[in-house]
Amino acid sequence: MRYFPIIILILFQTATAQTSDGTEVIQAVLDADQIENYLHLDLPERTPLYLLKNKFVDETVDLSVKGQKVLLIEEESDSVKNYIQFLDLDIGEDKAEFELYYKMENMLIKGRLKRLDGQWQGDA
Repeated sequence: MRYFPIIILILFQTATAQTSDGTEVIQAVLDADQIENYLHLDLPERTPLYLLKNKFVDETVDLSVKGQKVLLIEEESDSVKNYIQFLDLDIGEDKAEFELYYKMENMLIKGRLKRLDGQWQGDA
């Protein structure tokens, strides 16, 4: 019985680290030049950018693109077309893979990131 609190603590710390890494990875994806080329944030109908909440994105994320806050939406909508949905997000210690769907361009994007010097960067 003595070990139970220690196990809970370890699991909690791991979950917290994954949430933090998840936010960092999602922000790195949104900041990537390859993604930014399709967002066209200079067009009025492309701002603000929305992110669909799901098991990879929850209400705790605080993200921005080009200095503009990314807003969260609960579900897909015909009235909001400028949103990104993360379909898959697999984060390892030094590598991450993602798959997202950008509704406005009707585009599926897959990619990889690697952690270099503590920062997530595109994996060419």
